Amino acid sequence: MRIESITLSGFRCFGPNPITVPISPNITAVVGPNAAGKTALLQALSKMFGVSRAQRTVQRSDFHLGVKDDPDDREAKDLFIDVLIGLPELADGTATPETIAPSFRHMQIERADESPVCRLRLEARWEDDGTVEGEVSQELFWIDTLEDDPSEDKRHPVSAVDRGLIQLYYTPASRDATAQIRATTGALAARLLRAIEWSSSAQEAVQEASESLATAFEGSQRLLRSAKPYRRAGQAFTMMSSIRNPGLAWSVADSKRSSTRLPSFLSKGRTVTNVSSTL
Repeated sequence: MRIESITLSGFRCFGPNPITVPISPNITAVVGPNAAGKTALLQALSKMFGVSRAQRTVQRSDFHLGVKDDPDDREAKDLFIDVLIGLPELADGTATPETIAPSFRHMQIERADESPVCRLRLEARWEDDGTVEGEVSQELFWIDTLEDDPSEDKRHPVSAVDRGLIQLYYTPASRDATAQIRATTGALAARLLRAIEWSSSAQEAVQEASESLATAFEGSQRLLRSAKPYRRAGQAFTMMSSIRNPGLAWSVADSKRSSTRLPSFLSKGRTVTNVSSTL
């Protein structure tokens, strides 16, 4: 599966006249001057296939506002984002349930001398409902025709499950993109780990390593529990940890001359009068 083209109308800097942008099967680079629509193109794909509700939700600011348009105009506005998804695996016989979901097979559109495609279309409308923000409605459809203006009977709502089968991870331009890249990388790594079909030998190796780590941590916890403070009222004493570190000794007394408190696991209510280290 791959995206063959995206058509935009009324979205951000793209005016009401539809503009189709073809996507190369190899590497696509979007080059252009400022305000040419490079970011808007990627944000349009994010509205279709974003990984969060916020990324998929169309806002009033997403509707095109022309140079001569009045920003205070309360007339209804419409936009659509139309994506054509190629299915070359069906043409060459390499398709599997993992590469092409059954729902995409059912909604495929046959083309003469070309591989079949699926078509998805996001339509949104802003209307004045008496509030400052107005009301935005949006819906995602399967389109089972290649006509530019599909009729109502050619549109079928896309379920949430089907929509989640394609996800776009968009990392916007940022002067400090470290956090954004880290979050994106973590999400991609998690999906990759869930998708891996582990061999039986790999599963056994992971299980053995997990058990070894669990045993090591249990031993450390037993040592920590045995490191109990010893107290003798009225006289100083030296407490050695049962972890058997001969280089560290704590001198503790019931004196109130120091305001430094010991951690609760060493001695509740005691104060430190001298800390000596023997090397």
